[in-house]
Amino acid sequence: MEVSYNPQIPVETFDFIITDECHRSIYHLWRQVLEYFDAFIIGLTATPSKQTLGFFNQNLVMEYSHERAVADGVNVGYEVYRLQTEITTKGGKVEAIFYIDKRDKLTRKTRWEQLDEELAYSPQQLDRNIVAPDQIRTVIKTFKEKLFTEIFPGRKEVPKTLIFAKDDSHAEDIVHIIREEFGRGNEFCKKITYKTTGEKPEDLIASFRNS
Repeated sequence: MEVSYNPQIPVETFDFIITDECHRSIYHLWRQVLEYFDAFIIGLTATPSKQTLGFFNQNLVMEYSHERAVADGVNVGYEVYRLQTEITTKGGKVEAIFYIDKRDKLTRKTRWEQLDEELAYSPQQLDRNIVAPDQIRTVIKTFKEKLFTEIFPGRKEVPKTLIFAKDDSHAEDIVHIIREEFGRGNEFCKKITYKTTGEKPEDLIASFRNS
């Protein structure tokens, strides 16, 4: 889709435009919308990238760092406990002749297909167009095994935990594997995305916060 001039919405309609999540809105169709208007643009984002700063000509008006947010009591400090697998750092490959299941990301229906040639994939493709359930299971099992010894020594209950997924299909895989590995029932782990069924995302968030 291409944005073209519309006399009903002239380019001088706005004096300034505020765009949230501007690390996303500077691409594709929305970039055309931003560049269509003759207006000052103010971008807000919690994850600025080099491309984002480049779009705004390195004009950083205000920055609120994590360190300052911790000092102000807005954020809490954190420690990094890194779990890495071979394919998350190097990618992997599937030899020719092997059968793989191809999944429709919207319906999650799968069909088996034999590879004619070797399939190599990069770490960036993992959990987007390549799914490796064993890799997800390895991370979840390691998290479970190290939870009360290395990550939270001395605790006996699993703390409230947020696991960020790359998309809805990835979230489905994570939820399924966590329920299997922990064996604590469906209430123990739930998916909160735009595709939740039966419960509203805002109700799930409130339950996670208060329950």
